[in-house]
Amino acid sequence: MIKLLIFIVVIAIPTQVFSKQTWQIVTENYPPYFSENLPSNGWLYEIAESALKTQGINSEAEFTTWDRALKLLEKTEKPLF
Repeated sequence: MIKLLIFIVVIAIPTQVFSKQTWQIVTENYPPYFSENLPSNGWLYEIAESALKTQGINSEAEFTTWDRALKLLEKTEKPLF
């Protein structure tokens, strides 16, 4: 549940600075909220994607294990996790 809360807080941050960018959202499969096996990657991802689009930000989802997501965050610029 804490991951969900962090996800929502990050989406709520003003995103004017990040417009015209593509954010890569890195997360693990967590049905029914988000999963690569769900339509539109899950209802929570769909809401996040819509919120980002209203600010002119494109998004891509990458589903992986939580440990790998943390390592990707350390090595590369993954703005949303």
